[in-house]
Amino acid sequence: MAPTDRPATILPIQEKIWGTTEFQCSGGGDYSLPGAKIQKLHADTWDPLNDPLADVTISDLLAPFIVVNFLTTNFTAENGRTRYIRGTQRSRHPIPSLEEESEWRQKSILCTPAGASVIRDAQCWHGGTENRSGLARMISAVYTTSWFRLPRNAGSLPLETYQTISGRAQDLCRSLVAIPS
Repeated sequence: MAPTDRPATILPIQEKIWGTTEFQCSGGGDYSLPGAKIQKLHADTWDPLNDPLADVTISDLLAPFIVVNFLTTNFTAENGRTRYIRGTQRSRHPIPSLEEESEWRQKSILCTPAGASVIRDAQCWHGGTENRSGLARMISAVYTTSWFRLPRNAGSLPLETYQTISGRAQDLCRSLVAIPS
């Protein structure tokens, strides 16, 4: 099967989470290249609401963006597998430093094979471990719901490439396309 003929398995999951097809791809990347050091636990969001009373924070809302990690190799102790802390996407507690991180959190490591995809709420606490291998262990794609935007990647997709992808892919990537001046 050619790559363009493969069924979309990630999109229906996101449609179910958000209850709509109205979301966009907002970029991606890799965050565990060879030589990467251990990351402290963190969430990939910030609080853009800035409620002065802190009655409502971004963690009170449904996932504003979802990260999909595509594993390029098996997660192993050598290549920096990731710690994921279940249930923290709604937490208002401060994220502990590496020194404060409890043993159970240090051991909350995902073991999964190459070719798998990990779909997570970007508000979930997570952190990579040291990558002592010569391989990048994953690449990532970020999808945002209809009411949330990550403008940092605008213009990162060449128009020539954008024009070669399917209509659905164009719709998903519309905020990334570089419009010539």
